[in-house]
Amino acid sequence: MAEPGHSHSAGPHEIYLLRHGETEWNAWGRYQGRLDSPPTETGIDQALACANLLSANVPNVDALVSSPLGRARQTTDCLLGSGRYPEPCFDNRLSEVSLGPWDGLSLDDIDAGWPSLLDGTNQYDWYFRSPGGESFEQALARA
Repeated sequence: MAEPGHSHSAGPHEIYLLRHGETEWNAWGRYQGRLDSPPTETGIDQALACANLLSANVPNVDALVSSPLGRARQTTDCLLGSGRYPEPCFDNRLSEVSLGPWDGLSLDDIDAGWPSLLDGTNQYDWYFRSPGGESFEQALARA
């Protein structure tokens, strides 16, 4: 808060990004996209460890914003367990990239169903080749 006689100017804000913990599909090599898979015990432990680390180092935040997907909500619940953070706002713009018909499939499944479509891709751009999935430009505009 500004002192009397001084103007208040909004300074830079720190943003902390927290990804959900391991899910069953992560462990099985399946890509979730907009579908949900429950967290594994490891995933819950990962989320709790991140929540503990964050609450120990960043005791106060102005806002907590999360993807509405189940795995993100479960991670957010771990943060709320610390009792230090405000109720979250769920924002669809933070949702995972939609893979369209590839949601829930493994790379082997995708390659079998769409032969050669992944040729020439790398670990960062293959999912933007999904027919009916979200393009890079769409994901960028959403974010």
